[in-house]
Amino acid sequence: MVHFTTLSRRVTVGIGLGALVIALALPSSTLGAQPAITFGINMFANCFDGHGAANATVNITWRSADNTLKSNGSTISGTTGSWEFCAAAASTWVAPNDRIKVSDGTNSRSYIVPNIDMAIDRVSGLVTGTGPAGRTLRLCPSWRFADYQRCHSVRIAQDGTWQYGEPGGIDGARVDISWASPNGDHVYISAHAQNFAVTLGKSTFSGMTGQPRSHAHLELNGGAKATGDVDSDQYGSFTGQFVDSHGHPVTVAANDHVTASIASDADWIMPQIVATPNRVNDTATGNCSTVGTPYYDVEVTVTHSGHYRGSAFADLDPDGNFTADFRDPGGFFSPTNIIRGDRLLVACGLATDDLAQLKVIAK
Repeated sequence: MVHFTTLSRRVTVGIGLGALVIALALPSSTLGAQPAITFGINMFANCFDGHGAANATVNITWRSADNTLKSNGSTISGTTGSWEFCAAAASTWVAPNDRIKVSDGTNSRSYIVPNIDMAIDRVSGLVTGTGPAGRTLRLCPSWRFADYQRCHSVRIAQDGTWQYGEPGGIDGARVDISWASPNGDHVYISAHAQNFAVTLGKSTFSGMTGQPRSHAHLELNGGAKATGDVDSDQYGSFTGQFVDSHGHPVTVAANDHVTASIASDADWIMPQIVATPNRVNDTATGNCSTVGTPYYDVEVTVTHSGHYRGSAFADLDPDGNFTADFRDPGGFFSPTNIIRGDRLLVACGLATDDLAQLKVIAK
């Protein structure tokens, strides 16, 4: 038995050395080397980049999954072989299963964009999506003011789906996902957890859908007063306006019932917010009515002539009262003196991570 084991080892070594000799004689393409042209894809972006021959004219044909031409043209690679190509139309972006053909005079490659997508659900605390079956994504959530980003490996199931649950909840987070293919291509996708902000006396709103290139539908009083429909960008960010049935702008008022399709808990009553800036002691005092809507804190931001000047955090007492002290602003903010003409944005933060806002001017 010992002799057989020793012989087996010798045979294995012999085969290994022979394989090594054969491998050294084979061309690199036979060994499964990285293609001469590789891609860097930001999902749902207007541009993508790549790497190939240096100082070359790179010709690109970009088609959708159904072979419809999305864009074509050429660009020049740099001294390191890197290049970038952007569609002429802002409404054109990289989607799953797009087909991209690239040639740089030395090499050419046809590439199918992988079916990588994501959606964040702040209510369940889950991030879900699609990707190449059996592969592993790198998922990195981060929060405002955090000085680090903790990443996780997420395995994609054989049906091409995946999910990740953040133990402490995902609300308020930005989630960055990346995937490196065996061929040396890199794919990226990012989104923010759902939230939206509306402002007393204003018709505009803004927020995040939690999913790139998705739709948001907002209503005031169940749609009887106004609605707002908007599509998000590559990160799920959106801005829009409330309008009536005739398309006329409608401003938000206290006690309006505000709902949004972005999350099942995006459903609350607009409070009667009041705020008074004090230039003498650099404070802003006020109230976020807590009746029927739970809030957790207030952030007051100061701008002047369109330029950011500072911010301050404040806690709410049981009655919704607050004092934001710009001499001791909290967080990572620096002290700010309030001057005449400053514009203050008072953002009352809901427990859902949405914002009810008021704008006032320091006099």
